[in-house]
Amino acid sequence: MNDSLLDFYYQKYKKYLLSAVIGIIAIGIVWQVAIPQVYSIMQVRTDSELKQAEIAKLEASLSALNSYNDANLDDNIKTATTALPASKEILAMYLAIVSASTKAEVTITTFATRIGTLYTRKGAKALDVDKKEPGDAAPALLMSLTIDATSTEEIQRFTDELHAVLPLAEVKTIDYSGTDAQYEISFYYNTVDTQTLSKQVNISALTRAEQELLEQMKVWNQQTVAPSAIPTNPPTPSP
Repeated sequence: MNDSLLDFYYQKYKKYLLSAVIGIIAIGIVWQVAIPQVYSIMQVRTDSELKQAEIAKLEASLSALNSYNDANLDDNIKTATTALPASKEILAMYLAIVSASTKAEVTITTFATRIGTLYTRKGAKALDVDKKEPGDAAPALLMSLTIDATSTEEIQRFTDELHAVLPLAEVKTIDYSGTDAQYEISFYYNTVDTQTLSKQVNISALTRAEQELLEQMKVWNQQTVAPSAIPTNPPTPSP
């Protein structure tokens, strides 16, 4: 009875069963073969577009580099690294202070630095003293100094000169007592990650504003008093 019933239903619906089996096999083939092939083609196309974009960046970078005169490029790099040294160039910062005081015609009476970390092994955690202050664009070395000043005009002259020498500096605070003025100054520096820099492929030409800033810094650098002009008895720096 059951065999007859099964045979009856089989004979009645076998054409549908056959179509269903063929459909399932077709779906399996599409799932296992066609879809991966389509995905592979799309992936190849995406990779090709990325490679083309990378080649375009390299060509643009090469064009930008070729547009520079070698002498001008070296001059720009020298100016930029003078303005923002790759490390804590204490001597250069001291020369900037002496240059500013010489041009402002004021006398430095005390000079001190907060040096911070002198060495950190690669990959080691930086100490808190080397963290950037809020709002600072780069790490800074904090310096304190006092000048003889009997007028606000002298303070203004020295402050203006500090902002027109290299390395770049920012006056944080000024405490004027009537006979002298105590300054807190941040001299900025910026360590260079050569490994990251060597992987950089997107090099663009300087904008007009960037070129004008470089030219201004070149003027400041030329105005900085040479080491030979430093007084023979400068104040002794204290740590």
